[in-house]
Amino acid sequence: FTAAQKIGVAVSNEPTGPFIDSGAPLVNWKPEGVKGGQEIDPAVFRDPVSGKCYLYWGNGYMAVAELNKDMVTVKKKTVKVITPDKTFREAASVFYRDGLYYFLWSEDDTRSENYRVRYGTSKSPMGPIEVPENNLVIAKDPTRGIYGTGHNSVINVPGTDEWYIV
Repeated sequence: FTAAQKIGVAVSNEPTGPFIDSGAPLVNWKPEGVKGGQEIDPAVFRDPVSGKCYLYWGNGYMAVAELNKDMVTVKKKTVKVITPDKTFREAASVFYRDGLYYFLWSEDDTRSENYRVRYGTSKSPMGPIEVPENNLVIAKDPTRGIYGTGHNSVINVPGTDEWYIV
């Protein structure tokens, strides 16, 4: 979760809780070389190829780090900034399909009706991210009353090649 521009961890034995806060921030520092932005919008991805778990986060930059087996600490030596391009604002989301890692992110600001989702791909969960020319995934459609379409997740129907953006 995010609070005060820091990323925290709460743990439960059940997905419905109750959750117990670890009591200390997981991320309350900027990756090396990052001057601005915020430490927000955490996303965890389990790589089906390696079995490793990664944490992605950032506002104004996209960072990644491998999580330790305890899932509540990061391997600091693995922290890497992988900002895909100048459209990246926040809300990284990652999934794996057919040998590629897909990275989705929000462009613009959450308070903007132009908040939208873009994507890129990589051969590694640690980047680098290749950004295709036409990479807009979802955007506003005023004729249908759809605005502010950023900050997403992608789900796969188990056992199928059906994918949904939420």
